[in-house]
Amino acid sequence: MNIDDFKHLFPLPENWINTILLLLFFGFLPFIIKSITPLTKLYSTFKEFKDRKILTEKLSRGAYDKETIQQSTKYYISPKCSNIDPAQEEEIRQALMATRESLFKKIDDFLDDHDSSKRHLLILADSGTGKTSFVLNYYAHNLRRSRNKSQNLFLVPLGLKDADTQISEYENKNETVIFLDALDEDTKAIEDHRTRIRHLMDACRDYKRVIITCRTQFFPNDEEMPVETGIARVGPRKAGEKGVYEFWKLYLSPFDDNDIDLYLQKRFPFWLSSKRKKAVLRFVLCNRREL
Repeated sequence: MNIDDFKHLFPLPENWINTILLLLFFGFLPFIIKSITPLTKLYSTFKEFKDRKILTEKLSRGAYDKETIQQSTKYYISPKCSNIDPAQEEEIRQALMATRESLFKKIDDFLDDHDSSKRHLLILADSGTGKTSFVLNYYAHNLRRSRNKSQNLFLVPLGLKDADTQISEYENKNETVIFLDALDEDTKAIEDHRTRIRHLMDACRDYKRVIITCRTQFFPNDEEMPVETGIARVGPRKAGEKGVYEFWKLYLSPFDDNDIDLYLQKRFPFWLSSKRKKAVLRFVLCNRREL
């Protein structure tokens, strides 16, 4: 039955019919919303499963085991970033504006940039805030990009004993972006980070781009991590070369309210709203000293 048939069978004033139609629409609106919520969660679950499958097929025989891949992709929330250390934001809020942006998009833009001078990027975060999870999930994200945008990525955890061998023996370097994961877990970098970075940059000189993840507090000298710029200068270079290595730097931002809500939606099915509320309460209680 269409609208005209309805009007013919029930000859009501035009404004009454419009009112009835509006009531019917808004009456079904909650049902529509409730139907969309589980579908959104189903899509998110399917995406996690697909990412986990891809990562397991491509990486589990190498540096990352299945358990690490599973933990890194489960309920994952794409992080945001800033060019300012979150620990410093309160102190410099009056002088600078820390803009939070999608870290995935910032990396996309960095890799799509044809400026050959921007070869090195340093991603900094506190211990346990998901640096390796980011590396793995960005790898999966990159595979989903269009063919003309997707990059050839090579992931190397620097905590591995054979990390240097993997870096040197990889083929097709000039068409590859290398991710050096967890500089702070590299035993040679712990002993002397300047010398280690010089050796790593020398080994990676033929790669298209170099991205390093590291714990924020790993660099002891504030001059290497200036607050007022988005550039870190680490060095010096080896004998015969001028200056230091310049890295564009980004900091992983802590979760905001929207991130927390999104995580809870992923973590708990829509029909377990009470558990979601309890989880929020636990989070607030655990972090009340920081609020």
